[in-house]
Amino acid sequence: MTRHAGSPIPEGMDFFVAPPPDIGQVVSAESTLTVSKHPMPPERRLMVSFLVGVPVAVMVLLIMSFTIEAMVVAVIPAAIAGSLIYFFTRFSHQCSYVGEQGMVEFKISGSRSAEPKANLLRFKEAENLYTSQTRHYYNGVYTSTFYEYKWTRGSGRDYRLTGSYRSEKGQPKDKDKWHFASSAEAIWSGYKLQAISNQLDKLGYAEFPMQGNPQAVRVGSGFLEFVLKDGTAQRVDVNDMRDIKLGSGLFQFAHHDARWWSGRGKYAFTYGKLPNARLFLLCLDKLAGIRWS
Repeated sequence: MTRHAGSPIPEGMDFFVAPPPDIGQVVSAESTLTVSKHPMPPERRLMVSFLVGVPVAVMVLLIMSFTIEAMVVAVIPAAIAGSLIYFFTRFSHQCSYVGEQGMVEFKISGSRSAEPKANLLRFKEAENLYTSQTRHYYNGVYTSTFYEYKWTRGSGRDYRLTGSYRSEKGQPKDKDKWHFASSAEAIWSGYKLQAISNQLDKLGYAEFPMQGNPQAVRVGSGFLEFVLKDGTAQRVDVNDMRDIKLGSGLFQFAHHDARWWSGRGKYAFTYGKLPNARLFLLCLDKLAGIRWS
């Protein structure tokens, strides 16, 4: 077992709850708690907040020359600063596991003896996984990457993992929660692979349904088949394709006879609307010989 990022689990990492049997053999795990970490007493948190708030108030008073108005105004930033310190010194930690049959995240707050809250997904309860990542820029300068991983269920609420990180190139640091989602996606893809294999044996292709047009894309040995909104299916041999692109979250495929003024022979769909996208990429590679770095 490794961390979700694939690195060894460091000494002292505290998994305060054991993984449930529902998720099967554990593949990766992570925790924000260490053995030496203990909650700060409430009175100490208040004292630290006060010691931070007072200097903020004094700075405001110095800037505004100790007027009556300044004394009133100084209370606001001092209270905000103190509240933020009180919030960030709270005892709140998470540990998570990815297993061969599911995933779970536990949270505790207040004390080590607090009752953990669990967010569990058994893969057998899920239907599809939709993923998206969006890089944000401000005036041409990279600021952050937002991600969403959503497992749909046949009944009940979807299981979502969302967040953001700062790393324009490469992956975020090992402790980032994105690795929990990425590790779960990899294991989920392997879990769904058996169903895809059965579909290939029975139909000769693996089908990935979508909303919009095309309504589905099928991947077979050396070909792609696009199911259009009117119900017709257009099969294209990979050797007959002129353009195959993946950029800015958009898949684009074009037949060599397609013309720029006509939509016929051109197919496009977004990564975020494609179910089980990592598995789709695997099928493209193994069945159609299409791969991206």
